[in-house]
Amino acid sequence: MKYLKKMIELINRIIVTLKFSILSIFISLFVLTSAVLISIDYKSSSDHIIYSANQSMQDITKSLNQLFVSEITLAQRDAEVTASLILGQVLNTEDINEMIQYFYTLAAGFNIVQSVYWGDINGNYVSAEYEDDNSISSYYYHRSLPNPYELKIGRDVSGKIIEYKKSKLSHYDPRERPWFRAAAENKKPTWTDVYLYQPMEHLGITLATPVYEKNTKLKGVLGVDIRLDWISWYIDGLTISPNGIIFVVQKNGKLIAYPGLSKLPKQTQLEDIHEMSSPWISHSFDLYKKTGNSSFSFIYKDKIYLATYRQIPMLKYQGWLIGLVVPENDFVGELNKARMKNIIISLFILLLGIFLVSGFVNNIVKPIKLLIKETNKIKNFDLAGDGRIATRIKEVLLLSDAIYTMKVGLRAFKRYVPSELVKQLIKKGEHARLGGSKKTIVAFFSDIQDFTTISHQSDPAPLVSQLNEYFDALTRVILRERGTVDKYIGDSIMAFWGAPDNIESPCHHAANAALQFMDKLSGLNKKWKDEGKSPFYTRIGIHIGEAIVGNVGSSERINYTAVGDSINIASRLEGMNKKFNTSILVSEAVYAMIKDKFVLQEMGYVSLKGIIEEIRVYALISRKL
Repeated sequence: MKYLKKMIELINRIIVTLKFSILSIFISLFVLTSAVLISIDYKSSSDHIIYSANQSMQDITKSLNQLFVSEITLAQRDAEVTASLILGQVLNTEDINEMIQYFYTLAAGFNIVQSVYWGDINGNYVSAEYEDDNSISSYYYHRSLPNPYELKIGRDVSGKIIEYKKSKLSHYDPRERPWFRAAAENKKPTWTDVYLYQPMEHLGITLATPVYEKNTKLKGVLGVDIRLDWISWYIDGLTISPNGIIFVVQKNGKLIAYPGLSKLPKQTQLEDIHEMSSPWISHSFDLYKKTGNSSFSFIYKDKIYLATYRQIPMLKYQGWLIGLVVPENDFVGELNKARMKNIIISLFILLLGIFLVSGFVNNIVKPIKLLIKETNKIKNFDLAGDGRIATRIKEVLLLSDAIYTMKVGLRAFKRYVPSELVKQLIKKGEHARLGGSKKTIVAFFSDIQDFTTISHQSDPAPLVSQLNEYFDALTRVILRERGTVDKYIGDSIMAFWGAPDNIESPCHHAANAALQFMDKLSGLNKKWKDEGKSPFYTRIGIHIGEAIVGNVGSSERINYTAVGDSINIASRLEGMNKKFNTSILVSEAVYAMIKDKFVLQEMGYVSLKGIIEEIRVYALISRKL
């Protein structure tokens, strides 16, 4: 503490020149301002780039997940259809040509499926399998004859038969394969664990669907194979970033697919993620298992990485995950180069500024030194000369005139005390900026039926009180359902869901609000009738769509609101209630969102003013029990 006081005292005794002070202030302010602006710009740009990168990474994993979902859904649907055809004897399992043609057509409709096939309890087997050149070959193994045989029909990529080979039956027996046993044991469609396909010797996974006769006796099993190297082949075609890696892994760490796997020799077992040549991949996997976060960033050996993991819902029991890990520098590398360029430019501007400011300061300091010389003369009562300084700087010129006037006064033995008062008010604050952004919101409009007639027949004071009670009830319901009340327009109210904060199931919240208010209004109308007041009957319109949401107005006054076609449609729907004699009308877009939870009645297509295309509307009746 003692040394600190001495240091402060020493600093207070330091006297510096005006030139040094101005240059020091200029350099300090310039460096500080440049550093702050560059940092803010870098942080803002970096945040935006990282956000966009995360969104892009999520979109990539989502697209791969959708591929799995579409293929798996297609496989499950075709398995169900084929089982129905076999049970209904529409597809004759004893007809070789019919079975071969059917499975060939079935296989041609998939993307990453390796083969589709049927094996019965007698060991007979028919399949359609993709070859390495993307052509499809058909195989038929028949054990039911005295002389069992194996038939292969090879086709080129256009489907033309180029090979027809009949030979002695091989040792392959579908009844001994994992897919057949798993389906027979579970007695339902089953995804197998990863295993080695025979006779191709490729790793893969199979959807096995058992087919039972009417007496519940097993007839056979349908199989759909997804070869793992086909998944890697698809991953190889995805563009991510220079060093980003997308992969499919099981929760036990066994790698299903990753870039370049399809170009390696055939695998007979799965690799572990911890054996990859990029250790930051396994590190991200360990962090995911530890935290459970689907998207996160992490540091590995002084480098920042972004990671995204997504479960494959239909293979969750097998523990399949889609992972994507990208070095952050892949996205912000160019930004770092731009920041360095800005720093170099700032240094150049600083040097130029020092040169210019130094010249400007010299123009100030030189006349001030002359004025100091004149004041020293006055101190010594040397009043000779007028002491005026030739300068273009107004303040120095004024000071020179003041010194001259002081000399004149002293000469005339008069006292003249010049005074000058300079006040400056600095007010600093951040103002709300006009502007908005496009968002998907649920728009809600309400209006009181025949309110104009009611207003003519009622006294103003009681009517205003009643209207306030009405607005209070509706507003409370909207807020309770997490809506945003935009404005009151006469006897109407406009509200929306989805801004400023995003919420889950906004259409459900809006529908709940409409029904709850109708219940509340019923009680209010009963109360008002007892008080001798006219009841209010409300009509409501609800629509979901894109709108511009933000601050709208002037520099003097702004309002947070939403504008756009979706708002107009909701308003038109409210008015359309009169045509259908309904209370709540919703658009088809809203209907699609809430039909699972609410009872609605289709009212048909309508033309809305200002809307070119007709839209289908529905009356909201109630919640489903």
